[in-house]
Formats: sequence, structure tokens, C-alpha cells
Amino acid sequence: MDEERKQRITDILEALNIHFSEEQSEIFWDGARNLVMAGGEGSGKSYLGGLWALCMGLTDPRTKLVWIIGADMEDARKEMDYLIEFAAELGALDRKGSTISTHTDQRCRAHVYVPATLQSPAIDFYAETVSGYDPLKIGREEPDYLIGCEVSRWSIEVWQRSQGRLARKYPRSRGFFSGSFETSSGWFPEVFNMGQGPNTLDVKSFSVPSHANPVLYPGGASDPAILMLQDSM
Repeated sequence: MDEERKQRITDILEALNIHFSEEQSEIFWDGARNLVMAGGEGSGKSYLGGLWALCMGLTDPRTKLVWIIGADMEDARKEMDYLIEFAAELGALDRKGSTISTHTDQRCRAHVYVPATLQSPAIDFYAETVSGYDPLKIGREEPDYLIGCEVSRWSIEVWQRSQGRLARKYPRSRGFFSGSFETSSGWFPEVFNMGQGPNTLDVKSFSVPSHANPVLYPGGASDPAILMLQDSM
């Protein structure tokens, strides 16, 4: 990522008054094509995913489509709601051109554009929620950026289809995938382990603890809520 684009993203973060923890900053600014975030409860996975999608889209003039994929529409909605919230705060949300259902189990489509308040080229794109319930249907369009939500609940076919979609716009297309380990076996832990070292898919994985979210846990590892969670487990 060049310095000009980094500055435009920084301008967006400042306009939104966003402040990352060290762990969140590390993954947000990493340049891997496939970012994998394995996070604890309340670690900010959805928050970071929605914000990353908005920032990537609003600073890439070639962006036309961002996909937000969950095992079903409800799993995809939290990241989408964050994207919509941040876009509205920036004055970058075209509500008339969007379809934002009040039902979380229905498809949601947001039209986003660069507002006049940001010093940036004119860019507009659509962000859409996509259900992985039927992996065969993930194949008709070609997203520039792809957000994977609660990917530990995906089937391996959804991961493979997502990689196939991103490959259509290689090398500039990128993905951000987050989830929590349900078990120590299966495809998601395997992908996470692969991302701990060099690999041909350009996957880089990060483990982010719950207390890395300064919004929910301002006291970090010593926050009273974190200590209570530790005692309960």
C-alpha cells in the first residue's frame, strides 16, 4: 500500500475518531491478501471487519463490489451494520440507493461513496451480504474485497468458493476472514496454522484476545469484565 493511500485511510480513521489497540492495528495495516483473525469473545472481529471493508473500498478507485459473507445472512449482518454505521457517520452512505432491511436474515445492500469532506478521488461501490448456506451460489459476481464472518461456522466449500472469487481480480483483490475456534481440528484451524508462516495463498493469521478491544475493555487484560470472564471459565 502506498503512502498516499495510507494517508487517506488515516484521514477516514481520524474522521471517525477510531483508536486501535496494538493488536487491532497490527492486523488492520497488514498487507496480506488473506487476513485471518481468530479472536476471543468481544475482541472486535466484526467491528474491525466492517471498518476494514469501508476503508479499503473508499480508497481504491477500482472498487465496485464488496462482499460480506456469513454462513447465513444473519452471520453477515453484524459486519454490514458496522460498515453502514461508519459510512453514515462519514456522510458516505447513499440511503436511497441502498436496500437496508430491518430483518437481519434478509439480504442487505449498501451504496457507499467518497464524501466531499475527504480529499480523495471520486469512488463509489456496493457492499452486499451473502449467505454461504448454498456454496454453489457464491459464483456469479467478482468482489474486489471480501469479508468472511464467523468463518469457523463455514463449510470448507464456502472458503474455497471465496478464494475462487478473489482469484478473478488477483492480485489486487483481498479478503478479511474472522472467527473463533470451535475445535482444534477442521479446515479453519488448518488455515490459521498455515497463516503463521510463508504460504502460496498469501494467508497471514492473527490471534487477538478479547481484552485487545479497547472499546469494550478499556482496562485491557486487567479490565474487571475480563477478570470476571476468566474466573467464570
